[in-house]
Amino acid sequence: MKRLTALTLPLLFTAPLACERQAPGATDCQKLALRVVGVEDERWLDVPKVREAVTEEAVKCLTTPYDRTLVRCVEERGNTRACYAAFSRRYNERKRGASSESL
Repeated sequence: MKRLTALTLPLLFTAPLACERQAPGATDCQKLALRVVGVEDERWLDVPKVREAVTEEAVKCLTTPYDRTLVRCVEERGNTRACYAAFSRRYNERKRGASSESL
């Protein structure tokens, strides 16, 4: 558990960025990162490349406008490719809607 806490601590500093939008929090992003990277045992975090990949995914989750639907999809279905594709479609639709509203 110490490894997981040590890995999560840096994410808490970036968590305020996610608070401004209805986005997954640090805990959600940590769980998402573990699942995306495929960590099934916490001991895998002893491997530097695995730990770096988890941290990178978690930070990406906190700094990209991911939504809770994406996190839930990955948790429930585990099919990250399909989940990210659906997120991309939702994100692009929101982006197009926002740009047409500014006209």
